[in-house]
Amino acid sequence: MTILYRYFPLDQNSDEHFDRLISVLDGRIFFSSPYFFNDPFEMTPIFRIPSDAEYEKIFSKNIDLTERLSKSQRNKIAGSINLKLMSSKNRTVDEDWVKELGVLCLSEDHKNILMWSHYGKNHTGICLGFDSEYPPFSKSQLIIYNEARPQVPIMPSEFDDEELIKATLLTKSPHWAYEKEWRCIKRPIRESEKNFYKAEIKSNPNKINEIAELLVSEGGSGMYEFNANAIRRVVFGVRTNEHIKQRVIAEIAKRNLSPKLSSLIIDNRRFTLNEVRIKDKALIKLACKVVSE
Repeated sequence: MTILYRYFPLDQNSDEHFDRLISVLDGRIFFSSPYFFNDPFEMTPIFRIPSDAEYEKIFSKNIDLTERLSKSQRNKIAGSINLKLMSSKNRTVDEDWVKELGVLCLSEDHKNILMWSHYGKNHTGICLGFDSEYPPFSKSQLIIYNEARPQVPIMPSEFDDEELIKATLLTKSPHWAYEKEWRCIKRPIRESEKNFYKAEIKSNPNKINEIAELLVSEGGSGMYEFNANAIRRVVFGVRTNEHIKQRVIAEIAKRNLSPKLSSLIIDNRRFTLNEVRIKDKALIKLACKVVSE
């Protein structure tokens, strides 16, 4: 069983953060659009320079034009296109498609100091660990860290959505390697795909459940339901307020969930965080009392 973690901010002065956490404890989690992610290289692959054979394929689709061009003229056009591709700074993936994608970012590491600083509201938040055998976490894919930016072909038809997602959403700079990130992706269902499935159901009604399950597993950005028993770990930050800890523990108890509870503390000698299990039944009982009051 692999546990994948998600950091959440918590603030004793903000009910919004707490309400968002309660929603997750109730089995609802949000998939965000990558369009608003904090990496400026997100979803910005570069065009791969076409080979001579690929250019011939492009020219062959325009026979009337090709017949009027000599080989040297075709080479000149190809060279001009290559130059523009190499100097292009524009986003090569359709922005509307990017905005409709849904992505849930997870991590292998629940004790990373930088992650707590960036995503756990300066160590005052919480980190939840999810069992990756439960959907949608079971569909999570490991991020590849690479110095070279991903490339996509100039002819979009050569890439399907899955390949495009792998090239653009699952490849990041080594600068982000400390995050040890996994991503669960919900792609939008294109209109052409919907029409295909409608025709498929019409011709083969027995496939309706199979197709319905596939469509439910996708859908783009938004809120998705999951089995809350997938929550196997609850980790409080070094600076998480004690009253907030009690509230969270009480909410977990009310839902009959049974994750392992722990808090992080600063190591006395090294720049590292140590984990301390919360096993005190008296504390859990106190937490329930605090909420009931």
